[in-house]
Amino acid sequence: MKLSTELFGLIKSLTKSEKRYFKLFASLQGGEKNYIKLFDELETLDEYNESAIREKFKNEKFIKQLPFTKNYLYRLIMKSLLSFHSEKSLDLKLCDIIQNCKIFYARGMYKEFFSNIRTGKRLAEKTERFNFQLQFIEMEKVVFFKKVIKYKDESEILRQEEEVKRITENYNAYSNLIVETVNFFRLHGRIRDDSLTDFVNTKLNHELMRTPQNALSVMAKEAYYRELMHLSDLLGDFEKMKQYCLKRFEIIQNNPLQFEDRLFNYNGDILIYLILLNIRLKNFREANKFIRVAEKFYSKGTIDENDFFIIKNYGLLQIFFKQRKYKKAAELIPEILGSLRSRKNNFDNNFRILLFFTMVNVLVLSDETEQALNFNNELLNDEIIKIRQDIKYYAELVNILIHYELGNHTLVKHLINSKFRYLEKAKRPFKMETILLGFIKKLPSFKNEIEKLDKMIDIKRELEILRNDKYEKNVFDYFPFDEWIEKQMKFLQEGISK
Repeated sequence: MKLSTELFGLIKSLTKSEKRYFKLFASLQGGEKNYIKLFDELETLDEYNESAIREKFKNEKFIKQLPFTKNYLYRLIMKSLLSFHSEKSLDLKLCDIIQNCKIFYARGMYKEFFSNIRTGKRLAEKTERFNFQLQFIEMEKVVFFKKVIKYKDESEILRQEEEVKRITENYNAYSNLIVETVNFFRLHGRIRDDSLTDFVNTKLNHELMRTPQNALSVMAKEAYYRELMHLSDLLGDFEKMKQYCLKRFEIIQNNPLQFEDRLFNYNGDILIYLILLNIRLKNFREANKFIRVAEKFYSKGTIDENDFFIIKNYGLLQIFFKQRKYKKAAELIPEILGSLRSRKNNFDNNFRILLFFTMVNVLVLSDETEQALNFNNELLNDEIIKIRQDIKYYAELVNILIHYELGNHTLVKHLINSKFRYLEKAKRPFKMETILLGFIKKLPSFKNEIEKLDKMIDIKRELEILRNDKYEKNVFDYFPFDEWIEKQMKFLQEGISK
């Protein structure tokens, strides 16, 4: 990536507070500040255009050294960001302590060296920054090799190192379980037959998952319940999933320091799950309560703008969808789509897929079929769909329904045959697909609309029974296929009555 693109992206990513701080930070620097003109110009642009910049500032001195100016501006912005976030960043505080230790050691100031070591170790232990703990211990071990001073706790240092390594390995083991489970979910989706239950049973019987007491740290205990949450998601057991989410939320709120200043935003993640789970369970009041919690967290800076965007917009979209207020949900789409496209480069692709698929579902059920087709085609043709094979599978099913509504019967027949071949090859004869797609395939053979309507009534009844099936119920969380049949029945009834 060219520096120009990196600089432009960096400036566009700055918050209002960060921009104000940069201007103040830059004002304290010596020398000419022509780079501020470049900063101000890039801030106003929607797309980077170097030719236009060179033309606009052709009489300015700095434009003759534009590569140097861009490089200097980029480095100065990064320095200002480090300074801006240094006070509230635990990791930066620990990095500062490490640098202090190195400075004191180099000057032979061993009392100050060990004092800072103790301070750093206490902070790293309290906040469960395991890697930092090991760095402080590693610096302490210098006394073994240099023998610059007499140090009596050499065996204690080695004991601490082994203990931190044990705790770190324990947490990493839980993290690895979560990664495996999430990847399995994104490949297969929620379990719909016995063939995939072995995966869940193996995870539940893993030594680490037998009791929360096996988790040796706060971070590991949160990971223990997160793994149980994901396993419950695989099974479509949303009641259990909610209980595990609440345990995670309790752990995070009772131990804020351990989860502060992490790349992964634990507060944002758990709030998204709590809101969506309450929506799935039709506890809309609870869902709105957690949306209000998210608003408070956002105002305090506990969750970032992207997480809040997901919580607010995806949450509201799902609330209206589950309440069957499809027209109202559709009204949200233009604004969501605009914001989503502007965030494309720094947005969670997993949730981008989920948002797009939900918008497709909303448009299908609110009779915006042409627009639903455009959105679904964009989703299926996007490279990012590869990370959610489960969504891809259901988007292909919905694609069949869309083309049926548009009257593309030859294509529908081809798509259904292709889907049946896939299921046969995968040895997964799912009941819902067999019933619904089999029915759609036979539709042209019905003699009249009344016969077609009678068969639809039977199909709807069969799909409603599947909603109570141990495995087949999970398909309806992706798309309400029985509601789609109900919509087709209304169309037929209106046509017959005329």
